[in-house]
Amino acid sequence: PHGVSPNPEPGTPEDEVRERHDLGERPFFVFPAITYPHKNHLLLVRALPAVPDVVLVLTGGAAQLERAVLAEAEALGVADRVRRPGRVPRADLDGLLDAATALLFPSTFEGFGAPVLEAMSRGCPVVASDVTALPEVVGDAGILLPPDEPEEWSRVMQELIDDPERCRALAAAGRARAAGFTWSRSADALRGAYARGLEPA
Repeated sequence: PHGVSPNPEPGTPEDEVRERHDLGERPFFVFPAITYPHKNHLLLVRALPAVPDVVLVLTGGAAQLERAVLAEAEALGVADRVRRPGRVPRADLDGLLDAATALLFPSTFEGFGAPVLEAMSRGCPVVASDVTALPEVVGDAGILLPPDEPEEWSRVMQELIDDPERCRALAAAGRARAAGFTWSRSADALRGAYARGLEPA
């Protein structure tokens, strides 16, 4: 497993990050990922029409599905609620996580899922796919959903908008879980793996 700092650096203040990314006063969700096919951006765009008056912030570089994601947002009439700033400074990403209703992470494949752990460490509620490594990282400290059911993602997004208390509970659970992912634990696991690999057959 990866590790995470127990004392995250301060992010860009909320008022600045909202102004810079044209978020206004509306609630927003964030997904930090390059537009690779397996990151599954299209699911979030397809979930957005059923969740009115919220913004979806998609940070990260451009890849194969860049045009398809933007075209789908236009086709579904939600382009005005999708922000695509591309790569942003670390402080801005941290500020977005600090102010977001939740991190959405619908990826269909992850070897680990470091952004999920980073979000939890900052107290950002997490909604992630229930596949590959993500359940192992999230545990019971977030919400796990199928990566091919946009209506389920819509439902949970709206529930989180409507229930700040649940968001606070998820934030606390995420921080507690992230605290167990220390760099010393990561180093010990790696050292142990090498030791087992070097043992005589």
